[in-house]
Amino acid sequence: MPEINETVLRHHIRDKTFERAYLLYGNEPYLIKNYAKLLCDKVCGGKPDCFNFHAFDGTCAASDFIMEAMALPFTSERKCVSVCDFDFGALQKNEQLQLSELLSDIPDTTVLVIWQASMPLDQRKNAWKTLLGEVKAAGCTVELKKLEPHALIRFLQKRAAGQGTELSHDCASHLIEVCGDDMYTLHQELDKVCAYRGEGEITQGDIDEVATTLVTADAFSMVRSLLRGEYDSAYKMLDRLFFKRVEPTMILGALSSVYVDAYRVRVAMASDGDFSHLTASFDYKGKDFKLRNAQRDFKGKSTAYLRGALELLHTTDIKLKSTRTDKRVLLEELIGKLQRLSAKE
Repeated sequence: MPEINETVLRHHIRDKTFERAYLLYGNEPYLIKNYAKLLCDKVCGGKPDCFNFHAFDGTCAASDFIMEAMALPFTSERKCVSVCDFDFGALQKNEQLQLSELLSDIPDTTVLVIWQASMPLDQRKNAWKTLLGEVKAAGCTVELKKLEPHALIRFLQKRAAGQGTELSHDCASHLIEVCGDDMYTLHQELDKVCAYRGEGEITQGDIDEVATTLVTADAFSMVRSLLRGEYDSAYKMLDRLFFKRVEPTMILGALSSVYVDAYRVRVAMASDGDFSHLTASFDYKGKDFKLRNAQRDFKGKSTAYLRGALELLHTTDIKLKSTRTDKRVLLEELIGKLQRLSAKE
């Protein structure tokens, strides 16, 4: 069977129309783990037992799960064999042959679920190409990618509704902006916000009060404070990052990324009158809000200001990596210099 998408996989689970083998892979481990669990639970009737559900990970030998997959279920219609994050690229030749034999003749009573949540599947390597082809012949493969922003917002809104709260589109976007697009993180942070709110509509204030923000989100806020002339606020944010024991190089990198985004937008606008092509040229897929924010926040600043800020950031980067000066002092000096540069505009 060819590669299937997430919708078809859900139908397999809902209708109990299982293939003999599944390979779940992609760049969204949250979805991979959750669909693997749903599959295994459904195959085993919702209550996996020690007789007909067998889980293996990367520490086992290939022969362990191969033998188990070949065995018949015990007093049940079918059995499920789950294999998580196994390094199929490191198989010996004899192990590869055993796996090929299994996948060419999996018992109809077995559902083999291979899921790669934290070990990426490198399709450039022959071993992984072979695995993909053999699983497709025996069952199906599913690539689970990071959700697009609109789908991620729907995921958050649905989860919030399930906890008796309401999450607007704007607040969901804000949560993604300050916490990132990792679904594990968003799951945890949204649960915290829902527990804090209790019931009713979640506000941006609830999110800012409870959610653990990314360094990049704090950097955005710090730069906005500088641009608005709220210098005390910028220093307080820097102090908070040091209190969290964030590495100074990470703080500087996050600050630099804000100004780099702004400079790219400025150059694109000056050249083409549009910055939408930056999404394809750089790593902005699913993060195009960074470009929109940059256009909005730096609208009143000149190109000379942006170049001056980038020079200050570059100089501080060199000092952080090459001098013994206290790193906190260097970053405080940087904030002061960016403050003076902004005040000249």
